[in-house]
Amino acid sequence: MLDSSGAAGRVPSGRMGSGAVGGGAVLAWLASVIRQVSGMPDYKGYAEHVRRFHPGTRVLTEQEYYAEYLHRRYGDGPTRCC
Repeated sequence: MLDSSGAAGRVPSGRMGSGAVGGGAVLAWLASVIRQVSGMPDYKGYAEHVRRFHPGTRVLTEQEYYAEYLHRRYGDGPTRCC
């Protein structure tokens, strides 16, 4: 829904606050959306996307994923002086 990795996807069905599993799924989905909107990486969403849509591709470890995120975000140095 929000990005091409498919991390956010569709809103999971379920009633919020009912104590059912669906409520937890909705909160997890919402947390994923908030991370994406604020520019934070979503490792779980990335790993699920790679496993589902790119089965022959190696999934980066969580440490490798964040290192790649930081390199893409900031390159070889800071983006501003202050």
